[in-house]
Amino acid sequence: MLPELLLAGRFPVNLWALAAFAAALAAFASALRHARRAGVDPELIWEAWPWAFLGGCVGARLYYLLAVGDAPPLWALSSWSGM
Repeated sequence: MLPELLLAGRFPVNLWALAAFAAALAAFASALRHARRAGVDPELIWEAWPWAFLGGCVGARLYYLLAVGDAPPLWALSSWSGM
């Protein structure tokens, strides 16, 4: 994979981050469609998706830290060194 796809100001955008964001958008669109079919108010999906996205990012970070295993405690806060 390409380490850097493009630069947004001084922040690099990685290909895997772009793919993860596209997957999150696809999941959101799918959830909206399924909610409409099931008769659920789509407003619930609009209210829940930021929390689901944030929870997914935090969960991915925790998994990454557990997988690495030997990271110093403050290193867990450095988002620039991996997810």
